Amino acid sequence: MAPSVATANQTNLYFELVCLLTTLTPSLLESLDSADRGTPNSEGEGLGYYAKINKNILKSSEIAIPRGRVKRYSCFGDEELQQLKDKRDRLRRKAEITGRISDVTNWRKHAPIFKESIILSKRSCFGNFISKINFQRDSLKTYKFLSCLKNQTPQTAKRLFSINRKIISSDAKVAGYFLKYFYGSKSKGAYARKMSRVLKRQHELLGTDPKTFRRM
Repeated sequence: MAPSVATANQTNLYFELVCLLTTLTPSLLESLDSADRGTPNSEGEGLGYYAKINKNILKSSEIAIPRGRVKRYSCFGDEELQQLKDKRDRLRRKAEITGRISDVTNWRKHAPIFKESIILSKRSCFGNFISKINFQRDSLKTYKFLSCLKNQTPQTAKRLFSINRKIISSDAKVAGYFLKYFYGSKSKGAYARKMSRVLKRQHELLGTDPKTFRRM
C-alpha cells in the first residue's frame, strides 16, 4: 500500500472513530449492552452490540491514532537468567519461612551461581556489541561507550590562552598568569588611596618607615 493511500485510510478511520464517539451516549450504550450478551466463539461471532462497538473502537484507534516512537532496548537478560532468578527467590523465601540450616545453605549456594551467570551474560552482551562495531567508521562511538563503562567522560581539547599576542599552552604558565593577575598590583580605589594617605601620615608622626613597618 502506498504511503498516501495509507494516510488517507488512517484519516478516514480516525474521522469515523470521532463521529462514532460523539454519537454514543451512556443510555445508548446501556441499551446496546443489555440487548444482547452473546458468548463469542473463536472467530469473534456471538458478541453483543456493545462488545462489537468496543472492538471496532479499539481496532480503529490502533490504526488511526499515531503512536510515539519507542527506542530499541535489548537487555542482556534471557530466559535462563529468569529461571535462575526465580529459583533463587524461591529458595530465599523457603529459607526465610522454615529457617532450617539446609534451606539457607541451598540458598547461599545458588546465589553465587546466579551472580556469575549475570556477569557472563554482560560479557557476552559487550562482546556482541564490540564485534559489530566498525572501528574505522564508529571510532568515536566506541570510545564514548568504553569511557562510559569505565566512568570516564571524554575530555575536550584544552583552550589556548593568548596574552599580548603570546600563546600560553602549559598549565604552569596559565596558573602563573592567573596568580599575577589576581594577586598583582592593581589601581587602587578612592577608599584605598585615602586609607593609604592616613597610614602614611601616621607613620610619619611615629617616625617609622611604612615600607619596613610590620604590624605585630
